[in-house]
Amino acid sequence: MFDERAEFRAGVAAACSDLSEPQRAKVLAALDAWWEERSVAESGTGVALALGDAETYAAELRSAMGLPERAAAARRGERIGSVPRWVLPVVVVALLVAASLATWAITQTNGSTAPHPIVPSSAPAPSPTLPPKVTMPLLLHMKTHQATRRLREAGLHWQIRFIHAVGFPSGVVVAQGGVPGTGPIRVGSTIILKVSR
Repeated sequence: MFDERAEFRAGVAAACSDLSEPQRAKVLAALDAWWEERSVAESGTGVALALGDAETYAAELRSAMGLPERAAAARRGERIGSVPRWVLPVVVVALLVAASLATWAITQTNGSTAPHPIVPSSAPAPSPTLPPKVTMPLLLHMKTHQATRRLREAGLHWQIRFIHAVGFPSGVVVAQGGVPGTGPIRVGSTIILKVSR
């Protein structure tokens, strides 16, 4: 069953995520006290009609309690500069995994990292023609049409998966398959784009 009051309380808590735990508890306690005094659920008035949206109400409570205003960066999804906080750890982990896989692949070919001796043959072996490779473009925070245009220009295919992403407007790429700036990726490869609903 839909609990409008619990959802509103969660929205106020999220809008106060930049506060310390005691400050956030103080704001939520004030909200709970208001509900006990007014008994919104008993009056038949919906929470949205009585209080407006959770973020605006949280800002009003913060102001009334003398707490700092929520930073613009916090309203955009807890970003550092123009990059979300989660991007740097993801990139570092992806690079470490890629380096480990490359080392493993090299050692599996001959059991060592020593170069293979070149053995001349009477006729050169035919080499299969593989598609050229490109560097993975950075697609994060782009509108879907911009990201797909950039993939098309690079000769890559894409698959879009829509997800709920807090703090992102609808139709924006919030995650992508492949680490941007790395490569090479074969032309014709399919890249997964996760797009906010």
